[in-house]
Amino acid sequence: MLKTQPSSSRTRNRTLKATLPLVLLVILATSTVPAFAAKTFSASGSFKDTEVLYSSVTLSGSNVIFDQTNAGIIKGTFSGQYVAYVHLTVDPTGDAVYQALDVCTCTVGGKSGTLYFYEQGTITKFVLLSSTATIVGGTDQLAKLQGNIALQGIVYDPLLGLTMGTYAGQIWRGSSDD
Repeated sequence: MLKTQPSSSRTRNRTLKATLPLVLLVILATSTVPAFAAKTFSASGSFKDTEVLYSSVTLSGSNVIFDQTNAGIIKGTFSGQYVAYVHLTVDPTGDAVYQALDVCTCTVGGKSGTLYFYEQGTITKFVLLSSTATIVGGTDQLAKLQGNIALQGIVYDPLLGLTMGTYAGQIWRGSSDD
């Protein structure tokens, strides 16, 4: 019996699903600087997704898998706009786990550039968000910035999957940027 080839859309989705976690892992493994390398500073503020740029929903057994790209605004220590590339799996009870690559075009302490965060977390009953994010890279004046933050929030628009909340953590600059 001959098997049909998957459509290019399915192939592209499978490639994206297989590639994104690997890319995030490589970035994380090659970019983290130990916190003891420089003086740390507190970071805190708020975030809010403002729109969905892309969304794909698939089923895997009894789970629902979302691959979604959201745009948003971050305020506080990090100030600017971000795009979050999210891979989220929701189980039948409404609990979810997710990983994301957050790209923030922002200002920190008067310096500007782009920061890349690897984020992983949970959403309870598709309402309460809890996650951690690590800066895994940066550009321009933020090239040497590192840090870890914890995010707490809610899914304020369950139909679109948009979130909002607060963050708090520590940031530091690599020793060559002092």
